[in-house]
Amino acid sequence: MKSLLLISLSGFPKKDTGGPNKIIYLLMKYLDEKLYDVYFYSKNGALNKKDLNNSESSLKFNFQLYKEKLFSESYFYKLFFMSRFYATKFLEKSINSISEFLDQNDFDIIHAHDVRCLFKLSNERLMKTILTIHSIGSIEQDMRSFYGQKKWLIPILDEFKQMEKEIVSKIRKVIFPSYSSRELFLNDNGLYLNEMNSEIIYNGIDIKRINSIFHTSEFLNEFNWLNNYSLRILNVANHVKTKNIDKILLSLSILKKISSKKFVFINIGSGILTPYLMELVKKYNLSENVHFINYLANDDVIRLMKYCDFYISLSERVVFDVVILEAIASGINVIASDDGGNREIIRHNFNGLLVQPDDYEQIARYLNDSDIDFSENMKETAKEFSVEKMVEKYTKIYDSIS
Repeated sequence: MKSLLLISLSGFPKKDTGGPNKIIYLLMKYLDEKLYDVYFYSKNGALNKKDLNNSESSLKFNFQLYKEKLFSESYFYKLFFMSRFYATKFLEKSINSISEFLDQNDFDIIHAHDVRCLFKLSNERLMKTILTIHSIGSIEQDMRSFYGQKKWLIPILDEFKQMEKEIVSKIRKVIFPSYSSRELFLNDNGLYLNEMNSEIIYNGIDIKRINSIFHTSEFLNEFNWLNNYSLRILNVANHVKTKNIDKILLSLSILKKISSKKFVFINIGSGILTPYLMELVKKYNLSENVHFINYLANDDVIRLMKYCDFYISLSERVVFDVVILEAIASGINVIASDDGGNREIIRHNFNGLLVQPDDYEQIARYLNDSDIDFSENMKETAKEFSVEKMVEKYTKIYDSIS
């Protein structure tokens, strides 16, 4: 049996999350425990596979969950979290904590899900380490997307970008969740494919779990106000520039002019742009049509997908959007930007619609079209991106490391 360490910068693996920790959760849940002794570590603590299902009962886990909800719901906490003082301390503490843990423990395989976890790892240990790139291009671009264009970030980003390039040139294997994400990463860093031992493994979704989620009486009571609308549109995205929620709102303003349908748009997310988006809602006279929800458990997100008519995402620099896969598996019609990883999931007019984010009138016409129905083709698409296929491909890589 091989010992396998999955590492992330912060947080815990759980189903009610996105990004690296969602993929780590699925790997820990589905990897064969007869073959791998699986552990997880981040700044916030350690877990093994046996602890995974019990993690939600731990005080440390619940405190971290509370902080994540606070980040989603409190604008002022978010400002503090993204301040120079907090951000520099957070990055320093996270990197040092992971480095100390790696120095004190030995594993057959290390699988990092954030390049910053490996900044202090020796060259020898990098040779039995794999890295999955979840960022939107380079770590520099990813952090700019999150923190914004702040001057105090510049020296940190310069250092991080150089360290990232050194690590990927020495590491055993670099995994990307799509061909588009690899292209973004290489272009941002000025690297070439022959400089890296890379592979594409699409992120997987738990189709059995999604199929097992039904509308509960509690959910129907909480969202009974949706019955007042004949057209329901959903989006799950944080309020940052690359998600282009402002462009969705502009498309909705046109929809309101051309359609007689009473529609509602629900966004689940939060971010630094929330006040700006709220102002746009007023400007476009959409106050009765737009609902922002800071946070919702993943099971309820799936229930909303099964209750709504359209899922829309106009994001740019798309790496690989697991939420779009969850939408497809839930049977909701998808409208997505013709960008990056979306093109590797959606075939236009077959299992969804690909659009230019600036083509507001066309987007509005699609939303107003009651005849759109890709449900049968979406079922087959979901099967192509199952968690079982993802785990099988990672298993082959783990087996190749001695």
